[in-house]
Amino acid sequence: MTSLTRAMMALGLVGTLLGGSVGCQTWVGGMTLPSPDYLKDKPDYIQPAPLYKHSKELASMQKSMAEANPDMYRYPVRNVQPVVTPPLPANPGMMPNVPVAPPLNPPQQ
Repeated sequence: MTSLTRAMMALGLVGTLLGGSVGCQTWVGGMTLPSPDYLKDKPDYIQPAPLYKHSKELASMQKSMAEANPDMYRYPVRNVQPVVTPPLPANPGMMPNVPVAPPLNPPQQ
């Protein structure tokens, strides 16, 4: 073996060892990901998105509609009759016979 071959093999071995010791990192957008202490970092809280993306715009439109048409959401009062329960008979002996359910656990002898 020539000295050039030995030098190339030594450089290849050193490069492999250095590459393996660095870990799985990549450089994206000015950040090294994952960072060296990514296991120590606290996770970021990301607030969930609202169900309707334009809620402020909707609220302002509803407010302006309510101001322009104040009677829009007023409904007329309906003629609703109150529910009246029939009076109980004055004499309890006049009550109809209502069957009684059998006991769940009959007495054992």
